[in-house]
Amino acid sequence: MVGAAAIAIASVLVGGLLAIPLYTGLMDTIGTELGVGPGFGVTPETATVIALLLFVIAATASLAGLAAQRPARSSVADVLRAE
Repeated sequence: MVGAAAIAIASVLVGGLLAIPLYTGLMDTIGTELGVGPGFGVTPETATVIALLLFVIAATASLAGLAAQRPARSSVADVLRAE
């Protein structure tokens, strides 16, 4: 569960840092190509982006916790016997 949460945090940090500049650049390019000019897209608010990123981390950690419940309840002997 900790490993999944760590991967989620790293992904959110990298994705969150790259998403807004990429989105802004792409929308400026599309607006220029369409003849509208830069500023074609609406950039989401910072609070919205942070809330979404925190939700992704919480959802990943909770789903990893759900997946870890069954192995945590089984005995070591049963797990080794199944190998």
